[in-house]
Amino acid sequence: MLIAAPDESTAIIATAAVRERNPAVPILARARSGVAIGLFLSLDANEIVPPEYEGGPELMNQTLTAIGFDAEEALHLTYAIRDIHYQAAERGQHPSSLASPSPTA
Repeated sequence: MLIAAPDESTAIIATAAVRERNPAVPILARARSGVAIGLFLSLDANEIVPPEYEGGPELMNQTLTAIGFDAEEALHLTYAIRDIHYQAAERGQHPSSLASPSPTA
């Protein structure tokens, strides 16, 4: 079951309803925030896809390749960034909170 409602409240309610009616059905849900990721996990969604966590790293991958990075190295970096985003979300953090502070001059 793909759940990609425009707002998270509807998607969360739909996920809960599907899970209640059929605990075995696979659920793929689109989440727009770290809070929603946690809620989908608590509802046993099988896969959770936050568009910003997928789109941003892919843009980075395409940019690195376009400026001459080795394609495999660019893909490796892309996967590393994606993993960091998902790990942060599972801890309830937004990936931007992981950025190192800017050095002061």
